[in-house]
Amino acid sequence: MPPQMPWDYLIDLIEPFQWSWYYFGIACYIFFWIVSLPTLFGYEWQLSPKFGLRKYRQKWNARTVSAMGLWTALYIAVMALSAFIWIIPGIIAFWPLWFVLLVLLPIEFGYPAIFATALSNFLGDIVLGWITIFAIPGYIPNNIGPTWIGWKIFQKDPSLKTAKSWICWFIAANIYNIFGSLLWCTSLALFGMYPVEGVFPVRLAWDFFMAYIVIWLHPPLLLVLRAINNRYKICKPDDVTYI
Repeated sequence: MPPQMPWDYLIDLIEPFQWSWYYFGIACYIFFWIVSLPTLFGYEWQLSPKFGLRKYRQKWNARTVSAMGLWTALYIAVMALSAFIWIIPGIIAFWPLWFVLLVLLPIEFGYPAIFATALSNFLGDIVLGWITIFAIPGYIPNNIGPTWIGWKIFQKDPSLKTAKSWICWFIAANIYNIFGSLLWCTSLALFGMYPVEGVFPVRLAWDFFMAYIVIWLHPPLLLVLRAINNRYKICKPDDVTYI
């Protein structure tokens, strides 16, 4: 019997509760649609001082549009690298850098990077020939939802100079690592790409494993991105205003 790989232990933990994970994932999928959809129309949710939707205005100019294009191209390039390292063809690939960028770019660069997550996922799937009817319902909630929530949490203290700021980063990272993984695994099973039993826990365990083996890269790369943003003013705090 071959030795167990690290993610096999995660599979052993998830598999007995795979249907519970799946139904929880469906609830999260609906929730993240509710979170994501207003952002496409200039609104976002707020908890205080009054719960509800508020209108925001993202400054779109040559600088911010170029930033969105740059992040879209970078995401697609990372997807292309993953295309050559399939673990189970059509189900799981070696994509750790994908999880790093999907956390760090949105929390540092805001809406241009957040919207780029969905756009790049869609365009990348077309370019690489991965586009399927099963994936289309996931581009908006699975990408925009977790990255937007992570960005809002990080904005509580984006200084990177306090313990609170790094706690906010850690929470933001885990929002995507947990929910981004769960949402994709759930939506692909929900729309029939693969069965829940047998395949769903393998995909979920692999995504969790990929996300957390590279989380140690986040702090140094986030500091590099901050230095780049400070130097070139790619995205500024006042790019987003509220009405």
